[in-house]
Amino acid sequence: MNSDPVKNILVVRFSSLGDLGLLYPALTSFLHQHSAYTIILVTKEDFAPLFHGIERLIIYPVNTKKYKGFFGMYKLSELLNNSFNFKTVIDAHQVLRTFLLNFFLRIKGKEVFRLKKSRKERNALTRKHNKIFQPLPHATEQYLNIFREAGFPTKLEHGPYLPDAENSFAKSVFEELKISDDKKLIGIAPFAKWQTKVLPLHKMEHLLKLISESGKFNVLLFGSLKEAPHLKLWEEKFSSTYYVGGKGDLSDEIHLMKKLSLLVSMDSANMHLGALAGIRLMTIWGSTHRYAGFGPVNSGEELPIEISEKELTCRPCSVFGDKPCWRGDHACMNLIDIHKVFDEIVRITN
Repeated sequence: MNSDPVKNILVVRFSSLGDLGLLYPALTSFLHQHSAYTIILVTKEDFAPLFHGIERLIIYPVNTKKYKGFFGMYKLSELLNNSFNFKTVIDAHQVLRTFLLNFFLRIKGKEVFRLKKSRKERNALTRKHNKIFQPLPHATEQYLNIFREAGFPTKLEHGPYLPDAENSFAKSVFEELKISDDKKLIGIAPFAKWQTKVLPLHKMEHLLKLISESGKFNVLLFGSLKEAPHLKLWEEKFSSTYYVGGKGDLSDEIHLMKKLSLLVSMDSANMHLGALAGIRLMTIWGSTHRYAGFGPVNSGEELPIEISEKELTCRPCSVFGDKPCWRGDHACMNLIDIHKVFDEIVRITN
């Protein structure tokens, strides 16, 4: 770390994994273009492996359960102030927790710059009537704008952002699961945090059936341990289909993704991890839309699958997917033609 506090910048972003995936290119772009500076990243300990190996980036993993409320944030501010020598704080989260942390750090003489969320514009994009359907600034650009406001002009660099590395983990997984290399290797991440962003299970099962019966693919299923029961059931039900959750940490999962010819994903963290890895993406969109600023970062090979806003004027109805369907029939996902999805998978992997 630099002895000069001006050359050390504290960046705070606790969650979620998808947002951290969008922050990643902003951090690496800054570090490449400002070689005299070091970043201290404060984030949840579960997400720390995503940032391992970045030169001049120090990770401060936090168990947020230990730092709740007013006094918890005061305690964290004391720890950060005593552990690191920094002058500038970049709040890349802008929630109540970081508001409190900022307050205590300002008292200690730190300069704080905060994320500016486009709440009014997001509202206009997702409201029920009189939508203003136009793209909002991408989340990664919004993160870069905080650095710019702090006096550090930074341009977004083009990906892939995760360096290639020899990694024995993928090889060991393929050997353990007895995955042959005589078929195209694709990944499917069928879940997301919010149900309105998830293809109905019967439709996903239909897609897996078509893929399996084609005999053209080996399929890796990505998902959390919470989603494991469904994924393991599909692994047993369909040939050449393998659940790879729980076999390594976050960085290991990304190494597996880098072996794929294609990743099929909902609007989820896995979509952003795939974009960071620079692999070809097929993204399936329901209640949310890329226009809200949360599409995969500068992915040149993304094929979005969605019901257009002209055909379904209620889309998008939510920025994050956390609002219930106004129609009550989840048409944005139920109207997606699975045979067309399968045909596109075959086309773009040939």
